[in-house]
Amino acid sequence: MALAYNTRRATADLDAIFEPKAAIYEAAQVVALEKGLPPAWLNDSVKGFLLGDDPQARVILNFPALVVAVASPRYLFVLKALASRPERDFDDLITLYALSEFNSAEEAIAYISYTLGNRPIAAKVKFTLLELFGSQKDLSKVANKQVSTPCGAWMPKAKTYCVLPKGHRPENKHRSSR
Repeated sequence: MALAYNTRRATADLDAIFEPKAAIYEAAQVVALEKGLPPAWLNDSVKGFLLGDDPQARVILNFPALVVAVASPRYLFVLKALASRPERDFDDLITLYALSEFNSAEEAIAYISYTLGNRPIAAKVKFTLLELFGSQKDLSKVANKQVSTPCGAWMPKAKTYCVLPKGHRPENKHRSSR
């Protein structure tokens, strides 16, 4: 979330998928010592939760020996929703819900169901989304929860604020109106 959508000023670690694993971990240890970071600041434990490739992933850095891509808002939304940790991920879910341009909790749940294929969605995931976003386009909880954001543009359809840096537009452009 910090790298892709600039939503947190500080994060305890960076979840990533990388190769060659041993060489990257060795380099990460050097960075940790130089910058005073915790030894496990870079980890690949997220790979156990991934749902396969993200066709909407966005490359943000592309060098001959290094490519950095970030997951799309919908992909991250599904992962955060499946984790169902509203006390920890409330702002992330709101941000990703808005960027994904869902219109109701039911629409978000249907997208998660589509993404998972035949796998069932846990009841706690459905309850979390219904609690956060309401039912049938009732987005008053989202509208009343102002997300701290460098962009600050109001997104009327999502009834929340943009969390991207000023001048940056999400994949589906929003209009700034207050």
